[in-house]
Amino acid sequence: MWVLRTLRARKRALALALILLSGLLGLVVMDRRLPGGELAGLDLSLMFPLLTGLFGVPALLSSSKASLPPQQDVGARPHMGLSSLGALAGAVVGWFPGISSTTGVILVSSLVRKSDDAGGFIAMVSAVGTASAVFGILALAVASKGRSGALLAVKDVLGGELPFEQFPLLLVGVLVGCFVGNRALLWLGTRFARSVSGVDTPRLNRIILVLLLALTVAFNGVPGVLVLAASTLLGLVPPAVGVGRVHLTGCLLVPVLLFLLDVRDAASAAL
Repeated sequence: MWVLRTLRARKRALALALILLSGLLGLVVMDRRLPGGELAGLDLSLMFPLLTGLFGVPALLSSSKASLPPQQDVGARPHMGLSSLGALAGAVVGWFPGISSTTGVILVSSLVRKSDDAGGFIAMVSAVGTASAVFGILALAVASKGRSGALLAVKDVLGGELPFEQFPLLLVGVLVGCFVGNRALLWLGTRFARSVSGVDTPRLNRIILVLLLALTVAFNGVPGVLVLAASTLLGLVPPAVGVGRVHLTGCLLVPVLLFLLDVRDAASAAL
C-alpha cells in the first residue's frame, strides 16, 4: 500500500511539473520572447511549432518502428450505450464555453470501464463531435455566443448574430452533413483500410517529419525551429515517465489562467 501511494504521489508530482513546464514554454512562445527580425519566417505566430513539437513529432517518433496491423472488415454494429454517453458529453461541451470535444471524450472515457471494443470508442468519439456541433449552434442561436472557432466564423458571416429562426436551417445542414459523412465513411473506409495494409509506416512517418520541419522553417524561420526542438524534447518526457501527454496542455491553460487572474504581465516580466 505504501509503495502504491508513493508511485501515485510521484506521478502526480511529475504531472504537475509537466503542466508548469509546458505552461512556461507556452508563455514564452505567446509573448514571443525569442529572437526574430531577419531570422523570422512568413508568420511570427509560433503556436504551430509549439503544438507540433509537444503532440505531433513525439507521436511520430515513438511509432517510427511500428507497422499497421492487417486490416479487415468486420462489419458495423450499433453501440447505443457508448453513443448515448458521447452525445450527452457532446451536449455539455457544445453548450459550455472553454471546453473542447477532446475534453468531452476524456470525461466519458473516465466513466467507462476499459475495453477492447475499438468500434464502441469510435462511435463514442463521433457522438461527442456531432452533439457538440448541434448544441454549439443552439448556443449561438440562443445566447449569441460561439463556443468554437468555426461557430465564431459562422457568426461573422451571418453579420454578428444568428437569428433563432435560422437555427432549424443550420440544424438541417448539420443532419445532412452527418448523413453524407456516415455514408462516405462506410464506403471509403473499407477501401482505404485495404489500401493501407501494405504501407511502409516508418517511411511515411519520416516523410511527415520532414514536411513538418519544412513548414516550420517556411512559416516561422529559425525561432520556429528552436521552439519545435524544445517542445519536442518536452513532448518525449510523458511516455518516458509513465504520465499522460494530456498534461502538456498546460502550454495553453497556464497562460490563459494567468490572463484571467490578471497576473500574466507580471509573470511575463519575471521571465
